[in-house]
Amino acid sequence: MDEKIIDNKTNMVYQVNLTYGLSSKEEIYDEYFVQNKKEKKWIEDFEIIELNMSKITKMWYHNT
Repeated sequence: MDEKIIDNKTNMVYQVNLTYGLSSKEEIYDEYFVQNKKEKKWIEDFEIIELNMSKITKMWYHNT
């Protein structure tokens, strides 16, 4: 019988935030990391991605 090896190792974890109510002056896409003031990452394989859904839906419906 062939034995399959399953690798459950995760290289990176992403949290995606679909945020409404941000100003249209804000970027469409922003990245956040868990780090200290000296920018040393506390969690190396974790990233938060924030999408400005107010700006994206405005672009979608009004082609701007």
